[in-house]
Amino acid sequence: MHASGVGIAMSGAALFTGASLLLIFNYAGAVSENDVKKGLIALAGAAALTAIHGFLMVRGAPVPQAVGEPLSSLGIAIRFFALLMDSIYAGLRSIIWVNGGLISPRFDKQNVDACCGVGFLAISILILVVLMRHYLKTNRKEYLYAFAVIAYPLTALLIYIALIVVRLRSIAPDDAVLPYLIGGRYVIFPSLFMFIMGSAIWLMLFRTIGKFSTILPFFCSISAAIGAAIFVITDMPRIWPNTMVDHMSAWNNVVQEVKTDTASGNPIKNRILADIDQDYKPDLFQLQYLLNHELSCINCVKITP
Repeated sequence: MHASGVGIAMSGAALFTGASLLLIFNYAGAVSENDVKKGLIALAGAAALTAIHGFLMVRGAPVPQAVGEPLSSLGIAIRFFALLMDSIYAGLRSIIWVNGGLISPRFDKQNVDACCGVGFLAISILILVVLMRHYLKTNRKEYLYAFAVIAYPLTALLIYIALIVVRLRSIAPDDAVLPYLIGGRYVIFPSLFMFIMGSAIWLMLFRTIGKFSTILPFFCSISAAIGAAIFVITDMPRIWPNTMVDHMSAWNNVVQEVKTDTASGNPIKNRILADIDQDYKPDLFQLQYLLNHELSCINCVKITP
């Protein structure tokens, strides 16, 4: 997951959506042959850059060691579609700030989740086909806009899920996927994709309900402002001290202390480095290899309990 990163999901989705729009325009006769050639050149260049970047990232990525029995093809498919449905749920849950007391998903229901994932993908593809047909019949661009706004986040989400599945293909235990469903830095991506897809619904309703469609973004803006105010009042005082820490200065002090003790031969006792990170509170032993690097030596930093 950290090898190729979510960037390849963004780029791949943009390439797929761009290519689809170019094909639709060409089929509808809305662009000239010269414009099609220019579009293909642009897509080919973007695809080449994406492939080169992905290759360089994957080349230096560590290979996770196998855990348990290797997953079968069916097991990989079940994990993919289960993760698809669970990521959608996790993304929507994080958007509306509701968890219902659910801390960890139930992995014994993956078969059911996988069926829901297949159904979600089938319905999404059907919607895209219907939007494309409506555009070709009516030439109303809002159908094409909705197609693009749905196709892009959907494709990005599918690539994102595929990255996780490929990353964990040799790790059989189902709890290996848990961090991707509850970790904030992972859930933020399905949240973004669902938010973009939701905007397509608003876009399709715009012509139908007219000026009343402005109620939704107005309500969202007011809600966001209230949520930001509540965050500043309730949570910011708790996390503000940690955000004000000069981490580089604190780290340099630790390195200097270790350097002095190492040079004088004094034992370096392990201790919690809360002044560097008040959330994770690492200790010296966890950063031993980094300290060796800072002092340009090999195993010269010896940490005692």
